[in-house]
Amino acid sequence: MKNQGVLSIAHKGKATDKLQKLPKPPVYLTDEGKSHFKKWGQLLIKHNLLKAQHLAALEILANAMGEFEWSLREIKRKNEKQMGDGYIQTFQSGASQVSAEITLKEKAEKKIMQCLKQFGMDPRSEKELAAEDNSGQLSMLEAFEQKLNSHTS
Repeated sequence: MKNQGVLSIAHKGKATDKLQKLPKPPVYLTDEGKSHFKKWGQLLIKHNLLKAQHLAALEILANAMGEFEWSLREIKRKNEKQMGDGYIQTFQSGASQVSAEITLKEKAEKKIMQCLKQFGMDPRSEKELAAEDNSGQLSMLEAFEQKLNSHTS
């Protein structure tokens, strides 16, 4: 069964169009998002990891980093007024729930981690991306397909 609700932006393929220059950040990003776009983009280019098809993931990462930082600042600000207010939202009726800032922070964290996987910044995806870039060798599936095709020709 497929994971529902999981952000899936990972690119699988053999594209080799690695960017050497970062385009301008999209105008719809906040100033904070634009700053993250530039910072992360330059870092990814420096390590030869940014491809043209990754720009959407970079935009998501930049925006999520801005949301994450904003939510942390808001949680801190509310907790400085009254400890716990940054974590729990209490309504006039007396009902309470997790604060909107906590929810935003958690969603931003998930997006950030998903984007970092896109760029090979976790052990599993790092291994997968290294295998994709190894143009001198075939994957086991490709070797099997070639062997199968050679027998049917």
